[in-house]
Amino acid sequence: MHFGKRGFTLVELMVVVAISAIALGIAVPSFRSVIQGNQSDAVAMDLRAAINLAREEAIRTRGVAALCPRAADRAGEPYCSGTGDWSHGWLVLTLPSTGSVTTCPTTSNTNVVRAFDPPDSTARQIAITASSVQKSCLRFGATGLPASNFAGLTFTVAFPGDGKVSCLVLSSAGRLRREDKTGTSCNG
Repeated sequence: MHFGKRGFTLVELMVVVAISAIALGIAVPSFRSVIQGNQSDAVAMDLRAAINLAREEAIRTRGVAALCPRAADRAGEPYCSGTGDWSHGWLVLTLPSTGSVTTCPTTSNTNVVRAFDPPDSTARQIAITASSVQKSCLRFGATGLPASNFAGLTFTVAFPGDGKVSCLVLSSAGRLRREDKTGTSCNG
C-alpha cells in the first residue's frame, strides 16, 4: 500500500500566516477600544454607586452625607482633597448635622462610610472631571436631595483622545442620569 505525501506546502502555510496577520491587524485596535470603553464604564458605574450611597446614607442617618474627591492618603487614612481632582478616587462620608456645613472636611476623615479607590493602573488614563461650583463636595440632606444651594453637577469620564465620553448628570432636583456622547466633553 502506497500513501501519498501528507502535510502542507510552504506556500499554503505562508498564505494562512498572511491571512491571520491581516485579521489580527484589524481586530486588535477594535479590541483595545472595547477594553477602554469597559474601563470607563466601570469608573462611571463606581461614581454612580458612590452618589447613590451618599444619598442613601443621608436618608438612613437623617443627617448630612457627602461625596468628595479623595486626596492622597495621610498616614493610611483617606481624606477629602478640597479640589476638583477625582483621580485619587472618592469618599462617601457623613457630616455633622449641627451648624451650617458647606464644605467637606480636608483635615480629618470624619466618618468615612466608604473609600472608593482610584481607577486601577490599566485605567489611570481615564480623565474624571466635574463641572460645578460643588465639584469638591457634593452634599445630600436628610431627605436625600442635594444641598439647597446645589445647581447641578456633571461628571465627565473619558479616555483622552478616545472620542467618546460618559456623562453622569445630577440635576438640581437630585435626578441622576447617564449619557454616552461622542466628542471630548459633556457640554453641548
